[in-house]
Amino acid sequence: MKTRHYLIIFLMAIIITSCNKFENPNPNPGEGNMNDLKVPASFDFKTTKDIILNISDSEEVSYDIYSITQNSEPTISYIDNDTLVNIDKTNQLLASGFTKNGSLSIKLTVPGHQEFLYLKRKKAGSFKAEYLNINNQTTINYQHTNFKSLKTTTKELIYAVNGNGQAFYIDIETGETNFLANFDKGAYACAVDKANNALYIAERKSPYKLRKIDLSTKDQTVIGNLQKNFDRMDFDPHGGILYIGRGKWVYAYDPTSASYITQYKLEGPKANLSGGDLAYAGNNTFYFTSVSEKVLYKGVIHGNKIKTELITSNLSNKTTSSDLGSDGYLYYATNSNPSKVYKVNVTTGADEYLYSSVSATNQKFKANDFGILEKDTAPPANDKDGDGVPDQDDKFPDDPNKAYKIWTPGENQYGTLAFEDLWPGLGDYDFNDMVIYYRFLQITNADNEVVELKGFFLNRHEGANLVNGFGVELPIPPSDVQSVAGNSITDNYITTSANGTEAEQDNAVIIVYDNGDKNLGIEREVTIKLNNPIEQIILGDAPFNPFLIKNQERTFEVHLPDKAPTSLADKGILGTGHDNSIPAQNRYYKTQKHLPWAINIPVEFVWPKEKMEIIKGYLKFKEWAESGGSSYPDWYIEKDGYREPANLDVQ
Repeated sequence: MKTRHYLIIFLMAIIITSCNKFENPNPNPGEGNMNDLKVPASFDFKTTKDIILNISDSEEVSYDIYSITQNSEPTISYIDNDTLVNIDKTNQLLASGFTKNGSLSIKLTVPGHQEFLYLKRKKAGSFKAEYLNINNQTTINYQHTNFKSLKTTTKELIYAVNGNGQAFYIDIETGETNFLANFDKGAYACAVDKANNALYIAERKSPYKLRKIDLSTKDQTVIGNLQKNFDRMDFDPHGGILYIGRGKWVYAYDPTSASYITQYKLEGPKANLSGGDLAYAGNNTFYFTSVSEKVLYKGVIHGNKIKTELITSNLSNKTTSSDLGSDGYLYYATNSNPSKVYKVNVTTGADEYLYSSVSATNQKFKANDFGILEKDTAPPANDKDGDGVPDQDDKFPDDPNKAYKIWTPGENQYGTLAFEDLWPGLGDYDFNDMVIYYRFLQITNADNEVVELKGFFLNRHEGANLVNGFGVELPIPPSDVQSVAGNSITDNYITTSANGTEAEQDNAVIIVYDNGDKNLGIEREVTIKLNNPIEQIILGDAPFNPFLIKNQERTFEVHLPDKAPTSLADKGILGTGHDNSIPAQNRYYKTQKHLPWAINIPVEFVWPKEKMEIIKGYLKFKEWAESGGSSYPDWYIEKDGYREPANLDVQ
């Protein structure tokens, strides 16, 4: 009798509470609604796919893995203030790893429409890049072959270019200057690839080609178009990327394809950094000079910014080009013909004049940019923490227990969890009662085992009258967790154990926050340290098993479709109201017409307006759902014909 009374009271409460959504689930009945969809019973509304990448290599080297939606140069365009736009946000760094004993296995979660992985193999400052097609594959076996051997030089030389289309080189010790090659359009930016004995040149006129000169053969290759003129450039031999600068922006590019990777905004400099140059010093550190002022700045990457500090404003001359020599000095040249070359102590800012760029035949050269080719092209394989991973590839070179990072959905990308909170009552399918942007970081050791997990959760929107909580269940016992930090438990209905996991749970459950209203607009970085390393395959796939706690009633949980409730959920509610969960069939949180109360989307989701069903804002959702995910797997991407902005809460 008690159970019957409980259910009657419970169902009445559903009708009364929240935004009265249950009374009018279809605001536009004449246009069709979610309940008209013919969804396959087995469809789980999954927008991602899980891939196991097995890498075989004859050597112990590092790999970076990116998700790429195409195997050609991404479309890049600019607006007047140099802000980069129209870059596909799913082009993201996913993971890094080390081929311990010649093999590496990484479990990745990528958007369902993803077509390619992009592999970068790194060894002693040199790298090889390759695209892998991942369509309809759950396991990819990649075997490395034919890595290009490193080349060496006999002298330390300054390689320079100018706006007249000349490339030349200067003996750094004697000042002896020699012509190298002519090229089209001229350039204000170049960089030396020390490992592959090559010079990259960014041409200054449309279509702004990225050109490569083989310094052994003098053969020239056009890699692609950069879409814009750049003033500054240098090469990172450890990461295998080009840093290209313009104004207060520094962009990272892949030199094998001229494709954009990411961007950073300079913060702090008062000087006009148009023109001038940048020199990459390793460890996310740069030096910047200016063509309009006698200044030298130091900058360090922090997130998506480069924070700078002034070293000196008293250089002997204004600067058009610079790079670091193997002696630790910064060499720079003036904007004159011939250019005057100086070297400067990067600690004190003191500089001295060396020579002018004049050849033995009295030919004068102007250096708009240069790079230095060192005698020792292979960086030393230092390993301070003794974990077997060289420092230049180790994300944690001072910690023997940590080496690499695995991101979901990407290093600089949010995914989205969007909930309806009227379960087991029927919602209005605007999926805006709670909208959480998330990303997960798995930190691994040299054996590619997970030692720490971080979750970044931004409570982006609360569209309901209820006060809801949010948690994540991991597929490991609570005893595997050493500690939890960064979450918010304030309202006295959650009980935690000493290690920070929720008490009386069979699996490790992390309550991110117990009051969504108090956390609206706040990003929480939740750190979960493990007692012992865990294989990726055991830890499973991010975002794991996230759930909403309805109206601070701890036993009321709303999960993604076909995800089981935790130990503390009231299993008696399953199968009541509009819920058609059948635990014996591993069916959970679906209606009789197979619709969900929550969805996971691997990008930043623009939620529908209040009482506006998702099919009215995302016009390909219907075909996707009715096809069981085979049609329009990219329904959430902003493309022509995919969205009706008037029905979305565009902010």
